[in-house]
Amino acid sequence: MKRTIITAISAVAAISSLNAAVDVTTAYTTDYYFRGFQLADSIIEAAVDYSEGDFYLGAWTAQPFDAAGDDSIYQNELDIYGGMGFALSDTISLDAGICAYIYPELSDGDTATYEPYVGIAFDATLAPSFYVYYDVTLEALTLEGSIGHSIEIDESSTIDFGLSVGSISPNEGDSAIYYGASVGYGLSIGETASFSMSLGYQDGDDAIVGGNWDDGFYASVGLSVGF
Repeated sequence: MKRTIITAISAVAAISSLNAAVDVTTAYTTDYYFRGFQLADSIIEAAVDYSEGDFYLGAWTAQPFDAAGDDSIYQNELDIYGGMGFALSDTISLDAGICAYIYPELSDGDTATYEPYVGIAFDATLAPSFYVYYDVTLEALTLEGSIGHSIEIDESSTIDFGLSVGSISPNEGDSAIYYGASVGYGLSIGETASFSMSLGYQDGDDAIVGGNWDDGFYASVGLSVGF
């Protein structure tokens, strides 16, 4: 979810050069996956995003009902991110920024990690994008590519598809591949609000599997309001 928010905000800012805007989003997700890890069985999530021209800033939080097993790394999470989106051409945009992942209830080790990132997105068929992330706290390099397609049902609703694959390479330990797919329905409510629901799947190599894993399926329903 968090990276979807960042990518969407930056791509719109870079290509469309919007004036200042604020979006508030809330959702319920049955299983919280991030890069092949299942971090919680179910969460309430919320986000506030601000964008002006090429600049964006946002915060996202996950509040789990139950942690994913006894070895879950956290009880709640707050991500704070910001960056700039640059239009390289009419169809290509560059995105650069940093995200802080904060786990306030961790008792051992770092309660926050910091991850600069840079990505390129194309306003083309299947909307391909490619991102590079490096967590300076965990010393881990992540490469991720994604594609997506939206089918318009009518003036206010769409069916949206997405595929992604990535690789995590820590300085110490084995590298691993993760992948995911999703299908969703989006409905515009008036000029400033939208409703969404989606079904997705995430999984990864055995090298990154841990905790209480299930079949990797999850569902989500959410509401977003813009100002």
